[in-house]
Amino acid sequence: MRSIWRYNILYNTCMKSVKTVQSYPSRIEADIAKGLLRSNGIEATVVADDVGGLYPVTLSDGVRLNVDQQDAVKAKKILQANIW
Repeated sequence: MRSIWRYNILYNTCMKSVKTVQSYPSRIEADIAKGLLRSNGIEATVVADDVGGLYPVTLSDGVRLNVDQQDAVKAKKILQANIW
């Protein structure tokens, strides 16, 4: 029971500060953008509702790129300046 409590605390703490800065049609594009942000000092997370790659992303809402809420504005500027 104690481990469930710790998980809930960690999950709620992390999820309050996460913001989606961009959505992509493929995991590859999202990973490239994640690398771009990481090279600029911003940690990012790729989130896809594709059942671990079992279903294509086109059947879901796309692949989301999440960053800490404090880094969201900077991340959006970096992504907009580096459109490929």
